[in-house]
Amino acid sequence: VSLSSARLTDDSFAEALAGAARRCVLLLEDADAAFAGRQAVAGAAGGGLTFSGLLNGIAGVAAQGGRLLFLTTNHVDRLDEALLRPGRVDVRVPFERCGGEQLRRYLRHFYGEGSDAAAEELCGCVPPGSLSVAQLQGALMLAPHDPRAGVEAVREMLASQARTSSGMASEKGREEGS
Repeated sequence: VSLSSARLTDDSFAEALAGAARRCVLLLEDADAAFAGRQAVAGAAGGGLTFSGLLNGIAGVAAQGGRLLFLTTNHVDRLDEALLRPGRVDVRVPFERCGGEQLRRYLRHFYGEGSDAAAEELCGCVPPGSLSVAQLQGALMLAPHDPRAGVEAVREMLASQARTSSGMASEKGREEGS
């Protein structure tokens, strides 16, 4: 269910949840994009889904048990505490940026047998916490059959990010000096 759909109302949201299978997985993506605190974000939730309608749908009187509800956000700090209280959000799972062991395992899984040397090389060139899994996968997809070329693609991506960051920092310094 897209919380930012222009056609979504309190009633249609409740109907969508009620019409879902008894034992299923439901996904509500980017909750922070639909609501800032208890207010609908401009351009989102324009169809009439209210914050109260969201809360009632996921944990109100008509809410049904036996389902797993996943709620995603890029900015948990923007979500109202009423949405995050136990009973609505029982488990929080942060997706952090990759560390050394995660990089090693991901590369080995991606390329399979014979990629141990490339995995070690990758761990040596990637600072911990500098890449998301999506970024890592995107770089490796540039060389799906060659672990060494995949590591090189990751290096190039990191170098590009560093140039972009450096350019933004020098631009900010020029603006502050004016």
